[in-house]
Amino acid sequence: MTTIPPNPGFTPPASAYGTPGSGTLADTRSLQRFLDNASAGTQLRFRVESDVGRVVVQVIDTQSGEVVRQIPREEALAMARKLLDGHGS
Repeated sequence: MTTIPPNPGFTPPASAYGTPGSGTLADTRSLQRFLDNASAGTQLRFRVESDVGRVVVQVIDTQSGEVVRQIPREEALAMARKLLDGHGS
């Protein structure tokens, strides 16, 4: 598995955190900028594995198309399938 190193030159602005409950447009834009910078070079992909009743989230490297991280891992999904098959579902 390949990991993406942290961006050492990036520091989130204090305004990205906002004040709890403030919900202002400026806070929303700051948060969006923070997320855009933090996730540069990656994208999230969601899918539903209906046979095990789980949503799978993948972090994809946009340049290579490689899956950088997946939650839950394939091993966990395989284990869930075996457990379900063993119980006659």
